[in-house]
Amino acid sequence: MHIKLFPHGQGDGDMPTHYLVRPDYPGRQESMPDVLRGDPDITRALINSLETQWRFSAGVLSWHPDDTVTPEQEERVMDDFEAVAFAGLEPDQRNILWVRHSHAGHHELHFVIPRVELASGKSFNAFPPGWEKAFGVFRDLHNHKEQWARPDDPARARLYTPEHADLHRARLIRWGKNPGKDERVEVKEAIHAYMVAKLEQGLVHNREDVLTALQEAGLAINRAGKDYITVKDPDSGEKLRLKGGIYAKQWKFDFSGRAHPGQDRAGRPGDREPDPETVRELEQELVRIIESRAQYNRKRYPQQYRGIGEEPDLPLPEPGADLQPQVPVFHLFERGILLTTVCTCWGLITLYRYQITDLRQEIASLKEMKAVWDKDFPPIQRAFSGLELYQAEGKSYLLPPAGWTFREAGTVGKRNALEMVRK
Repeated sequence: MHIKLFPHGQGDGDMPTHYLVRPDYPGRQESMPDVLRGDPDITRALINSLETQWRFSAGVLSWHPDDTVTPEQEERVMDDFEAVAFAGLEPDQRNILWVRHSHAGHHELHFVIPRVELASGKSFNAFPPGWEKAFGVFRDLHNHKEQWARPDDPARARLYTPEHADLHRARLIRWGKNPGKDERVEVKEAIHAYMVAKLEQGLVHNREDVLTALQEAGLAINRAGKDYITVKDPDSGEKLRLKGGIYAKQWKFDFSGRAHPGQDRAGRPGDREPDPETVRELEQELVRIIESRAQYNRKRYPQQYRGIGEEPDLPLPEPGADLQPQVPVFHLFERGILLTTVCTCWGLITLYRYQITDLRQEIASLKEMKAVWDKDFPPIQRAFSGLELYQAEGKSYLLPPAGWTFREAGTVGKRNALEMVRK
């Protein structure tokens, strides 16, 4: 398995999502794309809602044609990939689209990630500088566990990088177009044929031998890089870059035990058992990488709610106050598309429970007051029936009903008491 991150990431969301699911691409009539996770329309809408320069990340996990990938293995790969990419984030904080391709003759899992953290709307990059190290551990772990072909396996190294490995040329070929060959390509192939002959004669085993053989052919070494050698024709001054395979710095090669140059010295992927020690070391390293990325993401994208049972500290409404629920809105994109949950279900339930409990307490208190009033008011009403409050010249008077009068009846505590009697 190999991971490739595409250089694209700007523009609208239709470009990456439409390509993944379009049925009219060459070869897809017999092998249609399969959406494994996510929704192309949602991912497209998320990307289109962003106003940042870099809106999405897209790439592919690609397997050797000899590798077999089961649905169960796909699930484990996607789970671990997302554990690295979204370390420390909850499912409602991120979005990813997974689409399976098999029309090119080998297994591929394509992914598209909108570069946004959904709860806050902040920019989010699952592939910051240095991402190759973290995802390289993920890749190596699964390759060793499943015994898939490894891009770093010297036994599988190409003798050189062919011209059709160029992405643009490969796409033209898939569309049935012949990009043609120029003289430079033909010269490169002639040089490589010469080098293959040297290999078959057993004269080339490492980088030094390659450089010597090229110089013996009358070519000057203009530059020798990590994975390439640039040669120069002394007569014309033309420079040609030879990439990959035998032109890489660390390359070493021999034919011992091999029937032909393309054979894997270690056998086919299924012929070996995984090395338990290597797998254990890679698993431990992956755990450390995920935790390190999770600490950063939790700090940059803090969560208001962590889980069920960890309820938010919400103020209780005052009795008699307007009890309309105030729902916290995390993020609403300007274009009118609600792209994340407004509030988790348990949060809403908790909010309404607080309000209902307070209402019940207020109703119970009012019932108690009503019971007291129902008990005491009838005799009071009968005793003071007909009394009238009268005000004149700034003074207040209490008038008894017709045929009744007041007389002093002593004191109640320190207050004077009057008794109402008939005349």
